[in-house]
Amino acid sequence: MIQFRLDNMIKNILSTITKKSASNSYTANIDSLLPILQLADEKRKNQILRVLQYLRNTYHNNGTHRTGKPINIQIENYSFIFDKNCSIDCASWGHVTIAMKATFEVVADILNSAPVRALPWPVPIHIYS
Repeated sequence: MIQFRLDNMIKNILSTITKKSASNSYTANIDSLLPILQLADEKRKNQILRVLQYLRNTYHNNGTHRTGKPINIQIENYSFIFDKNCSIDCASWGHVTIAMKATFEVVADILNSAPVRALPWPVPIHIYS
């Protein structure tokens, strides 16, 4: 549920800023949006925004990471390592909780960025399937 809403938020903000349709690819959309927002530590924020998606997709693949760029990131005292076609060891409740906290911090940075604050509110909401 969180990933679905996060995906939609990114699409809605991106399409409103660029005045173009956003991609159906969550990762392509964060790759497009973050440079526009000019947030500090963009690469790290990009990786953090991928962690929950990668966890969800890995659960669907019986614990094996199959698609997407490899990630090796430390968030607080937790390591998140996603190597293609490898099993993961970052799906404990502690990992999930820290990943959610870090994701919400990046979302706050996105929503507080100058380009997003300059948008007319409310930002149009389109639910993408």
